[in-house]
Amino acid sequence: MSAQPEEPTTAPKELSFAEKQAERMKRLRSLHTARNEARTHNHQEVVAEEARNKLPPNYEAKRRQAEWLLDDQAKRQEAEKAGKDYDRVKLLNISAVEAERLERKKKKKNPDEGFSTYEQATVRQYNRLVKNMPTADMEQYEKQKQKYGDAFYGGPNVIIHGMHED
Repeated sequence: MSAQPEEPTTAPKELSFAEKQAERMKRLRSLHTARNEARTHNHQEVVAEEARNKLPPNYEAKRRQAEWLLDDQAKRQEAEKAGKDYDRVKLLNISAVEAERLERKKKKKNPDEGFSTYEQATVRQYNRLVKNMPTADMEQYEKQKQKYGDAFYGGPNVIIHGMHED
């Protein structure tokens, strides 16, 4: 028989039952905490999704528009403080193609229709006259109200004899 030297074993040392149990419990606790974290995170996501679903469908578009308006207003004030014309500064940052497209859009929004029918001509004349109408003189209104008293508000006899001067 030949004598073979015993080689040191590199295999892991056998763990005792208590050590194995402690390692299992440690892993079990880590799995429990991971599960609880996932559950709370999932609940937060569900609540956030429900809140998003309750918002109107065009909420994002309105929010973006409101942000753009606030940003535009801030830039206007900044340009005003610097003593510059904001529209001109804004056009300097826009390409010629984009500026042309915006100009076409403006023209399309307010086209000159010319004459098509008498009805439309009358409506345009009415709108023009209403737009050019002077604002009400409230002082004169109050004076007339004091002068005529209850007769200021029309009743069954709208024509008031002796109260009107030509």
